Formats: sequence, structure tokens, C-alpha cells
Amino acid sequence: MNIPNGKVILEFYSERCASCKTFGAIMDKLIEEYEDIKLIKVDVRKDRDLAKKFGVIALPVAVFLRDGVEVDRIKGAKTEKELREFIERNR
Repeated sequence: MNIPNGKVILEFYSERCASCKTFGAIMDKLIEEYEDIKLIKVDVRKDRDLAKKFGVIALPVAVFLRDGVEVDRIKGAKTEKELREFIERNR
């Protein structure tokens, strides 16, 4: 996968993960408010190499990148407030 420059959130998930569905729905809603951030959803079953590269061992996980460099990550079931704070502190 080619990761673009700029502000990017990699959202690692699995279709079998119930909390990933909630996490993803909240992230989809929030990202609409941030035109300067690109959201890339990564199915760990289909892109194992990328998950391995980022050390993803539990789901869900969101990794915030700035020009390809990780600046922060958040993992586990989170509320909308927690996900918004994650985005805001890294913008």
C-alpha cells in the first residue's frame, strides 16, 4: 500500500471484530469534519504486511501519520469524544 504524504490516519480493523465496527462508524463520521486528514481503512486479514509493519497485534487501532511518520496511535474501543481528542491533538 502506498501511503500519501500529509496527515493520514490508518484505521486497522477486521470484519470479525465487533468493536472495530463501532470504532469505524465513529471514525467515518468524524473524518468528514477534517478535510486536511485522509482516512485509510486497513483490513488486517487482507494487508497483513502493513499491520506487521506498524506492530498491530490487537484491534481496533488508529495510527496518525504526518508525512509517513507515526506521531500517535489509539487502540481499543473508544468513544466519539476520545476519538475526536485523538484527531485534534495531532492535527
